[in-house]
Amino acid sequence: MQKEMHKKVKMQSLFRPSAKSLTGYKKVPLLAISGNWLAQVGFDIGSTVEIITNENQLIIRKGNEYEQLTDY
Repeated sequence: MQKEMHKKVKMQSLFRPSAKSLTGYKKVPLLAISGNWLAQVGFDIGSTVEIITNENQLIIRKGNEYEQLTDY
C-alpha cells in the first residue's frame, strides 16, 4: 500500500457563457490538478474518475471505465 499524500491547490475561476448575466458570462469555481503523482497513484491519462461530493469535501477515485460517463 502506498503512503498517503496530501496536496494543496488553490481554487481558480472560469468564465462561462450565461444568458442571465448582464455581461453574458458568469464566474464559476475551477479546480485543476495535474502532475506525475496522479499516474503514480493510478490515475493514468484517459482514466475515468468518479467525484463524490459532501459539504466541504470532494473525494476523487478511479472509476469503472466501462460505466457511462456523465457530465454535470
